[in-house]
Amino acid sequence: ETYLKEAELTGNSADDIDADWIDYELAGTSDDETLTARALDVMELVDLSEDVYQLGLRSPINPEARPETADLILSARRRFFEKIEADPSLKNMIEAFEQDRYNTNATVAENLLFGTPVGEDFDLDRMAENPYVQKIIDEVGLDETFLHMGYQVATLMIELFADLPPDHEFFQLYGFISSDDLPEYQAMISRIDWDHLDQLRDEDRLRFMSLPFKVIHSRHRLGVLTDDIQEKIVTARHKFAEELPEHLRDSVAFFDADAYSAATNLQDNILFGKIAFGYAQAAEKIGALLAKVVEEMDLKSTIISVGLNFNVGNAGARLSSTQRQKLCIARAIIKHPDLLILNQAISGFDMATQRRLMTGILEEFKDRALIWSLDHAQKTEHFDQVFILRSGRVAENGTPEKLADSSSLYKEMLAHA
Repeated sequence: ETYLKEAELTGNSADDIDADWIDYELAGTSDDETLTARALDVMELVDLSEDVYQLGLRSPINPEARPETADLILSARRRFFEKIEADPSLKNMIEAFEQDRYNTNATVAENLLFGTPVGEDFDLDRMAENPYVQKIIDEVGLDETFLHMGYQVATLMIELFADLPPDHEFFQLYGFISSDDLPEYQAMISRIDWDHLDQLRDEDRLRFMSLPFKVIHSRHRLGVLTDDIQEKIVTARHKFAEELPEHLRDSVAFFDADAYSAATNLQDNILFGKIAFGYAQAAEKIGALLAKVVEEMDLKSTIISVGLNFNVGNAGARLSSTQRQKLCIARAIIKHPDLLILNQAISGFDMATQRRLMTGILEEFKDRALIWSLDHAQKTEHFDQVFILRSGRVAENGTPEKLADSSSLYKEMLAHA
């Protein structure tokens, strides 16, 4: 009632924005389930299924809204690790999350939190600033250890980056310090030495302590994360979870081997760990195994349906130009029009994709009208009638066979296509 009054006063629409505005009949469907099935068919038709599948893998779901999907993903996780255990060549390529074990392929921050942050209370890039994290680190005796680790990391990075340009790949590999921040760390180290870190200013102390949280033991191999420090971080992990204040309980989705995490995407829920650094083609091989599990469990359509809910951004800004074009075609097709008009709609794709799309669209519209402005004359052989325009007027028309026999203009177009 309040909404209607405000709409009337401001001259806005009184229509309910939360109502179901989908015209199921127009799409030839009757409800959400049949519409989703139709959407999956259209995605396949316009060669967009694999793209939407990848978007689905990288999307989270609400397990309360989709309990069956969450259960399927957990089953996929179990099968994935059964296959990992059965294949010695893959066993070391992924390091699963284990409550009592340090994960050498995750950052120190990820190891401490042992979960996915929810909201802004535990920003993985700013863990050193969090009062509760500071308290836990101090109570397990890691406070001074982290300070000295940070000083050591900064010193190593300054030596490593000394003569490198800002765009050098090492800045990407060792993402602790950006090229812009490097002079500040150089100045900090010049002001203090290893034996007098207790005299650091608070802001400098915090800067040094933030660096260890970003270290990945297996990737960076800086020699600063000893076995003893790793054990203390695992101890801190348990303390962190056990003493977490009530008001912060919802700020972390802790890793649980037997539960689906609503804060994590489908792919990470299945993998439940970190792909190991230092193994040739580890990401590709683990990805192939994941795809095999999805295929065996017939999960692809389920994951694609999740991908259909992916937020593409303003005007499709989060999609590539190719994906946006395919989506536009799909949007026209799913409305099930009696007549579809396409104006060089696939000319920007490679030839193989063009052939697949044209074949699919022609089959879809075999009993309906299709008008297609083409970029190559050879493609006209697939159509019943061909119209050749010059200066905005029809110069010639007829079947492809008729024009091939009688039209010099058509023959010329074919020769130069």
